[in-house]
Amino acid sequence: MLQHALRYRDMGLSVIPVRSNSKIPATKWLEYQSRLPSVDEINQWWGREDYNIGIVTGAVSGIMVIDCDSPSAITAFLELYKGDAPRVRTPRGMHFFFKYEEGMQNSVRVAGYDLDIRADGGYVVAPPSIINNRLYEFIKPIESISIIPNIDSNIINALSINNALITNNNINNNIYNARAREANIVPFNKNNHNQSHESQTVTDYFIKGRRDEDIFHAANCLVKGGAKVDFIRQALKMLAFSCNPPFPENEIEAKVSSAIERGKRKDRNIMAEIKEWLESQTGHFRVTDYHNESHLVTKQEKHAANVAFTRLCEQGILERHGDRSGTYRKVENDVEVIDWKNAVTEEYPIKFPLNVHHLVKLYPGNIAILAGATNTGKTTFMLELVRLNQFTHNVLYMNSEMGASELKLRLEMFKDVCPLEKWKFKAIERSDKFADAIDPDGLNVIDFMEIYDEFWKLGGWIRDVHKKLNKGVAIIAIQKQSSTKKDQKDFGRGGEMTLEKPRLYMAMDRGRLKIVKAKIWRRHDRNPNGLSRSFKIVSGWKFLPNDEWRDEKEGQYPTSGAGYEVSE
Repeated sequence: MLQHALRYRDMGLSVIPVRSNSKIPATKWLEYQSRLPSVDEINQWWGREDYNIGIVTGAVSGIMVIDCDSPSAITAFLELYKGDAPRVRTPRGMHFFFKYEEGMQNSVRVAGYDLDIRADGGYVVAPPSIINNRLYEFIKPIESISIIPNIDSNIINALSINNALITNNNINNNIYNARAREANIVPFNKNNHNQSHESQTVTDYFIKGRRDEDIFHAANCLVKGGAKVDFIRQALKMLAFSCNPPFPENEIEAKVSSAIERGKRKDRNIMAEIKEWLESQTGHFRVTDYHNESHLVTKQEKHAANVAFTRLCEQGILERHGDRSGTYRKVENDVEVIDWKNAVTEEYPIKFPLNVHHLVKLYPGNIAILAGATNTGKTTFMLELVRLNQFTHNVLYMNSEMGASELKLRLEMFKDVCPLEKWKFKAIERSDKFADAIDPDGLNVIDFMEIYDEFWKLGGWIRDVHKKLNKGVAIIAIQKQSSTKKDQKDFGRGGEMTLEKPRLYMAMDRGRLKIVKAKIWRRHDRNPNGLSRSFKIVSGWKFLPNDEWRDEKEGQYPTSGAGYEVSE
């Protein structure tokens, strides 16, 4: 970060340190609104800690920034601005850089959008800062302050705090509100804090822990009800804003697309889908489980599913279980012979962050799962896993989110222990069909298996990866809900169906890692199941333990070699 901060200063920009993983300044910054910091000040700030970087806007730096904090704000602004100003991709939106003009002041929530103007008295977080494991990166870099474009005065007038940002949008909103009233949907008014009882009732259902499911269910119902795409998108945005806490707006489009794709399958092959669903089932289950997990809402679809289950019983694939109507179990006819005489008994040597390997072992063909809540460090964990093992195994790293630039910047954080030229692994972009890309004899790191609906499919995906492994192993990251003090969420999306194949299953919440399931103990007298350890992430990559492994019920659990390992 130090070199980036010095480079910004050389360009004539006033920079300030911003707390790590935060937007809060790490120093008093009033004086830097009228002068640039000295080189010594910058060296002192970033020599003390790897802070994020802030750029002070306004006259001191000669810039103003349009801060769009959501996709809708970006769309709205780009309807006004068609130019090629420098811009930064932020964790939730975009920054557009323009030349400062005298008298420009800060404005927030312009016309009710997630759009702010940063000028005199403001600052923005700058690349390559990171917040919640998401990188700030230039889409179009600042080449020189002197060639940054001016913003058109007509756009400034349109962006006045009390004016409508885009007239057509207001017209569309009025049309939407009328349609929403006809559909008995209570529109959310951002400026009205005294909402009606009906809207509060809706919000009670869209709460933390079930927001994702409820948002998708709403999208699915709107699609099946024949609503137009624009109507669905507007409705979901209002519902997302009304959630407690608000549902991330940047995930709305995925819900809409998934629901629309599902809606296109009007003549869906229920039998084929049920057979696929059955692959992820163990024990007994009810036909209503399939109804719920596949989001069947019409009587016709539910009836078709019930008929399919009956036919599968007639074919000998299922049999009824117990006395409860609609309860079944699979008939397991497949026999897989275990060639135990030729089995490999040598451990697959692998190192984990926080020294998980001091408690557990893996063998060739094994799978380990890291189920992590959003923004808790899953990718950091997986990249550190790559670093620790890249010189002893052929590592294949699959990522579903990062492009090449972001991955490079993430790896630069490890420069103290592993310069860029020393990294030795293969990276590919992959968001589905993971088994097709598996290296059967290598160390496969999947970051992460991303799914927005039909979570039961995760169990099948994991099973497919397991079938492809020979002498290698796979470490797979999946998403899970955040735990609370009252409610520990140990399983990822897909629930207990993701537990079948892994020999090691870990759950990560903010600052804590738990071993949920460990089938192969390092020592027979040390049971690691249920143990957890708190940690902090330093310098964007280093997992440092705050304590020993402990069982919450029994207290500290003694282990050897608790210190952090750095492998060369």
